[in-house]
Amino acid sequence: MKKLLSVILAAAIAGALAVGALAVPLLRGDASGDGALNVRDAIALAALVAGGGEANELADWNGDGVLNARDVIGLMRYLVGHYEANDDLLELTYGVSEQVFDVPAPVAENVVSGADFGIVPEAADNSAAFSAAAAYLAAHPGTTLRLEGATYRMGGSEVLFNGVKNCVIDGGGSTLLYNKLNYFSLWMCEGIEFTGLTFKWDHDSSHAASLVRIKSVSKRNSKNQATVEFEFYKETDASYLLSTDWGVMFSLDEKTLSPGLPGRIDYVDLGTHITERELTGPNVVTAKISDSIEVREGEVYLLRHNQYDGTVFNVARTSGAVFEDLSICTGPGVGFIAKDLSHHLRWTNVRIEPDPDEFERFPISTASDGINIRDTLGYIIIEDTSIGRCYDDCVNIRDNVGVTTNVKGDTLDMWTVNSTAFKAGDTLSFRDPKTYAKRDFTATVTASSVASGTNYTLTLDRECEGIVGVGDIVCDDSTDTAHIIIRNCDFHHNRSRGVLLSSPDCVIENCRFERNTSQALQISVDPTEGSGVDNLIVRGCEFRCANVRAFNNGASIVFSANNAFSERRPTIFGECFTNVLIAHNRFVDPCGPAIQALSVRALTVYANTVEVDDPREGYLQSGLGKIRITGSYFEDCRVLGNVWIDSPYMPSGANVVTYTAGRGTVTVDGNRIG
Repeated sequence: MKKLLSVILAAAIAGALAVGALAVPLLRGDASGDGALNVRDAIALAALVAGGGEANELADWNGDGVLNARDVIGLMRYLVGHYEANDDLLELTYGVSEQVFDVPAPVAENVVSGADFGIVPEAADNSAAFSAAAAYLAAHPGTTLRLEGATYRMGGSEVLFNGVKNCVIDGGGSTLLYNKLNYFSLWMCEGIEFTGLTFKWDHDSSHAASLVRIKSVSKRNSKNQATVEFEFYKETDASYLLSTDWGVMFSLDEKTLSPGLPGRIDYVDLGTHITERELTGPNVVTAKISDSIEVREGEVYLLRHNQYDGTVFNVARTSGAVFEDLSICTGPGVGFIAKDLSHHLRWTNVRIEPDPDEFERFPISTASDGINIRDTLGYIIIEDTSIGRCYDDCVNIRDNVGVTTNVKGDTLDMWTVNSTAFKAGDTLSFRDPKTYAKRDFTATVTASSVASGTNYTLTLDRECEGIVGVGDIVCDDSTDTAHIIIRNCDFHHNRSRGVLLSSPDCVIENCRFERNTSQALQISVDPTEGSGVDNLIVRGCEFRCANVRAFNNGASIVFSANNAFSERRPTIFGECFTNVLIAHNRFVDPCGPAIQALSVRALTVYANTVEVDDPREGYLQSGLGKIRITGSYFEDCRVLGNVWIDSPYMPSGANVVTYTAGRGTVTVDGNRIG
């Protein structure tokens, strides 16, 4: 034993002296107790195992409660670069850090009944009664509003919770049934919880969406129009389609009713391209379509009648909001929007899924995003939550940025999308549109005006002409949607991305992504969708058959950086993403690369597995399962210890890590097929 330890010790000293000290305090393996992992720890640990000296609490490298040769070997391998660190070591070694905070539920000891305000199952519309209860809560902090478990009709008017503090709305398992687009709004609340509620859409009085099969398509006439028979095969009476907005149709798999099929168009935007609608059978509508629309006989679609028309929870200027044990079934807009400097928000055990009793007729949850968070002050937790079959992103988190279109004196014109920022008093910073380098210039907005929701004119407190250029990216530093925890969640079968993330200080762990039609996880810089990330950990997740529409080469995790205001959407080749750890994830049946990254510094891809079990046809095969680092900027990247599971369906060369030599530094080591 002593001879073995001598050999181990000699190897540790030789290797570790070459590597030098890794300055990481208070970590397992620090046998010397000096706050650093270095050769002194290998010497001290070997001596302890040999029976000399007194162990400190950090000496046990692998945390199994026993000091033995395995601890010495593990520490030695770590010091000489075999990358077998524990997760806490990985975090500190590779420049990322855990997010540790909570959003507690309010304590509300006083209890009132919904019936006291007229909230009763027999009412045709309980909206006014709910509004009266919300006003009472605002005047009586520390109160719980409790409903009897029943179904309540809603929708006549919006229910506004204004200035509510430390209150709970406990549905007791109740269902709120809507047929109009007026839901709940929270404004300047401090400590408010919603629990025990299910939100449903009343399909018998109003359709949020309809299933349709293309029954026939005629040859085109002299005006290049085709006559199409649309069969609404789950309906007995399709007359409502003559007066309902047709909107957008999305391709579906007829067997699973899931969006996103290889070889099929993603969606058809009917809009003004459809004319002369006529009911030609109990459930058949015949209409003419223009030359820009292509459909084929037998194809099945979901026709969405609404998109952003009704948000179930609209949260603004609110802190300490908790949404727990809630369900949102089919809805005509977004499930949750949190915006406008809100902070400390938590979603726990929230289900945004189609009603299982009506799935065969209405296989849709929300018509747009499940959860949309933008322009906040952060501290967000989404946990134990399932979002599926929504017709945009499951989760979209970002701070909006803008792009300058004109600069003169102390005034600039700017273009942005869906922003609640850029107000008078806000502090702005600016970035180069090609490299994303930060300008040495900040200014405060003194006046702001908006035209058409996207075109802003901002007056600043100092001259910007000659310093800020046309095309510069504008950031509002008064918002900071940072500190995000997404854990133990399921994001699946939706028409777009699983999670779009463009915020710093984030952990995504133990989540499952399946059959998202776009990227399972998109990490973004884009004037329409965010400002980049710093300090991101993605670990313990499963990505299964993600990105079935093969956007960005079909990659499951995608880093994208674009200046979307330009018609050419040029890529930003600069430092947009920093300090990212992607570790211990599982990629199953990817539809392209497992990971595709660009414009990143300090990216570590460690100990992930890739496996292909399904010999599917129609998906990208070149690059399947690869890790791609691309573009003209990347720096200090590491791809270490990843495993591609050997399979008859794994393409040749799938385990190749690709990057352009000479453009940046990439360390590739310990990757294998096994």
